[in-house]
Amino acid sequence: MDHKTNSNAIKKYGRFLSEPEEHSCWIFQGNPKYYDVVGVVESLDVLTWRVNQYPKQIKAGDRAYIWLSGPDGGIIGSGVILRDPEMREPLAEDPYRRGEIFNNRPYLAVDIRIDRKLTKAIVPRNI
Repeated sequence: MDHKTNSNAIKKYGRFLSEPEEHSCWIFQGNPKYYDVVGVVESLDVLTWRVNQYPKQIKAGDRAYIWLSGPDGGIIGSGVILRDPEMREPLAEDPYRRGEIFNNRPYLAVDIRIDRKLTKAIVPRNI
């Protein structure tokens, strides 16, 4: 192996070692009784989702799957988390909310860029 090839290999190995840890995958569940989960996934390319668990583990760049709850539910969308969880104010007028706002206090949320919309071909719980 010549000096130039060896030098390039060492540089690539150094980049490999300095890369961040692998990203995680998260499932964000939505109940159609309270929120038009299908409508929001079909309509928006970036959606804001409440974080109820693991706020310190969820990171920008992680994969996200949107899960429609219920007997006919399953994965209806997938994408990438754009930012670490952060505090958000509830929207006074959310066209996808069904019924009254549960809680008017700020909450932790992430923005998810939806890359795949599967509302017409739901990935069911039992495949």
